[in-house]
Amino acid sequence: MNLLSLPPLLAGLVLGFGLIVAIGAQNVFVIRQGLRGGQVLPTALTAAICDTVLIFLGIGGLFLVIEQFPVIAFIAKWLAVGFLTWYGLVSLRRVFQKPEDSWLTSGSDAPATAMRAVTTTLGFSLLNPHVYFDTVVKLGSTGAQFGDQRWWFAVGAMTASFVWFFSIAYGAKQMAPALSTVRGARILDSIVAAIMFIFATLMALSPAEANAQAVVNTVKLGPCEDLTGVCLANPTKRYQHGVFGQSFEYGTLMTIDARGSALHPYNLPYEMVFEDRRVRVTDLDDDGRKEVIVIVTHRELGASVALYAFDKGTDGESASVFPMAQSEFIGVGQRWLNPLDGAVDLDGDGSREIAVIETPHIRPTLRIHQWNGSKLDEIARFELTEHTNHVMGSMDLAGAIFCDIGTHGQAAVQIPSMRGEAGVFLLDMQTNTLRSISAKPAERINADFFDQNVACAKLRDQF
Repeated sequence: MNLLSLPPLLAGLVLGFGLIVAIGAQNVFVIRQGLRGGQVLPTALTAAICDTVLIFLGIGGLFLVIEQFPVIAFIAKWLAVGFLTWYGLVSLRRVFQKPEDSWLTSGSDAPATAMRAVTTTLGFSLLNPHVYFDTVVKLGSTGAQFGDQRWWFAVGAMTASFVWFFSIAYGAKQMAPALSTVRGARILDSIVAAIMFIFATLMALSPAEANAQAVVNTVKLGPCEDLTGVCLANPTKRYQHGVFGQSFEYGTLMTIDARGSALHPYNLPYEMVFEDRRVRVTDLDDDGRKEVIVIVTHRELGASVALYAFDKGTDGESASVFPMAQSEFIGVGQRWLNPLDGAVDLDGDGSREIAVIETPHIRPTLRIHQWNGSKLDEIARFELTEHTNHVMGSMDLAGAIFCDIGTHGQAAVQIPSMRGEAGVFLLDMQTNTLRSISAKPAERINADFFDQNVACAKLRDQF
């Protein structure tokens, strides 16, 4: 299920129930209090309020702190493993206690007052690191994708917590006559111990990164079918420009392994999105290290073209991406640009320039960008009249190419026409001109092309 297709309130309710129903230490304590019949209301209320506070903190942005600093996820992971193991051992010990020492009969560990019930519930709620992954990371990061509607998502998740905790607390109270026996207590503790040990083992064996980017497990990944090593993820409705005919863009750029499993994420700030449908992985300077070209858009300032470094990692370290350079934003919100496929070293410095078409749907303009340290400087621009490389609402971003023809300072540019056959142009940086020529357009390129290929070869042979 793609949660972004649901109304925010319903999406929060669905994911809230999906996460909270799993049996954990917090739920087990609430059930025990229901079976004991003591301080049921303060126990259920405290557990629900704890979840509510953590959900609101997560959706407010705390999940970004956890995701951007993997060491937090690593520490929390092993604290959670320790906590689950400890609680499993406690439950296992109860299985072998004497009947008179059972928690159902002795009353020694039952909170006698409302204050004691509240403090004990707080301990089970806040001292369990696993709860932070569910409420802060999973619910927080998913809810953030709904933009201005994220607080309705929070209300839905909060409602799920209240309904769940009051249901299990008072449901257990109603079932107390059937379960409140020494045999019932031992069966329950055996089940709880087994569940705690299983959770602890699974968490110990899973990478901390998978927990920190838990949103990947709850929403649809972006276009990763070609498994290039890096992809778009985290669909978000915080911008909703809709140039691809969809109501979402993406909030995360992440590396993936050969099986398509998520590794390291790079999350944009809340006011920005990846307004793209593909990532373009290439080596612009032939140094053996890949770069990633993708469109980054600011809610108020419009789109820019960005360059990310792609570190393929080692046997002991996962691949990762991090920002290297970025062009200036267009300057106005709801304005987009689309890169051409291919790159050309126009100035002979060993690093190839890239081309984009600014506002391809209104006043298309070809821009040429040079990678200059931490920036992608614009070195030329040419207004277009009847040619562009994108149709509003289309998911197809390919079709225009930027090709090396073997002459210093010149390049071939092929751009689809609004009226028919694509046009071929000669870009000359010496004279700062872009002129149409009579060359025959190359056949349409496939969607995952970026580096020079047979399409560019066919153009180059005509010069």
